[in-house]
Amino acid sequence: MSRLYEISYNDNQWNITGSRDTGYTLIHRIALVSCKISGDIIGIEQVTDDEFLVYRRIMRDEWQIIRFKFDILKDKAYQLYRKEFRKFNFLTEDLIIFNKDAHVLGATLYSISKNAEYDTLNHILSSESDCRLIKDRRITLLYENPEEDEYPTALYVEYQFNSYPLNICAYLQVVLDVNTFKPIYPVYSTLRDKYFDLSDESITLGQIAREDSYYANRIGNFLSAFYSEDSRKDLEELRSTK
Repeated sequence: MSRLYEISYNDNQWNITGSRDTGYTLIHRIALVSCKISGDIIGIEQVTDDEFLVYRRIMRDEWQIIRFKFDILKDKAYQLYRKEFRKFNFLTEDLIIFNKDAHVLGATLYSISKNAEYDTLNHILSSESDCRLIKDRRITLLYENPEEDEYPTALYVEYQFNSYPLNICAYLQVVLDVNTFKPIYPVYSTLRDKYFDLSDESITLGQIAREDSYYANRIGNFLSAFYSEDSRKDLEELRSTK
């Protein structure tokens, strides 16, 4: 079962009792102090001696992960992190991705060890926000053994470029290493029908994306104007051909 869909803790330090219906109580075995966690709780995971991640449902399609620290000396709990989301996945033992399928810049990374959020995935193509270059983005997690592996080995990312007003389906297809977020295979541009090997460093992913973004927009405008132009002949011209 995937992490945070069960109750996981060090039973030499803590005892956790309760259920999803009644909530859970965390009891420190040595200090004999306790903490009550309420709500529709899906899972709990101990991440340090006194810190826990709690995954719970807050609305029909809205979920939440909170991180809290329990101070056994003061018998108090302190919230260290909170995230509302629609979907999450573990990328590594330490890294969570939230809302990977959200439009363009919805994906957020969270490091458990650092208790920090990152927007690294939103700056793969540029030091500025990738949304300046693309219309949409879709991220797929790749597993060597999908039925067995807990964590993916790579991210398959499809970037769609804006070609308004005519959609010419211009994409840049990239496979990223899950740890470094660097391309691990040649990237493919549908606009040029061409693979680019980035290992020789003669061109960068950002350069390819900027060029494809520019030309997709130009081509979309040109084709839209070409096909939308009224090319009908007027009546007098039709009669003159007799």
